[in-house]
Amino acid sequence: WMSKSQGIFCNNVFKTHMISQTWASNRSK
Repeated sequence: WMSKSQGIFCNNVFKTHMISQTWASNRSK
């Protein structure tokens, strides 16, 4: 169970992680 703000926080962390992974892989090309 998570509060709404916790869910939003986790979602933001996940998105940021995915964006940084994509950026890193693009940069290494």
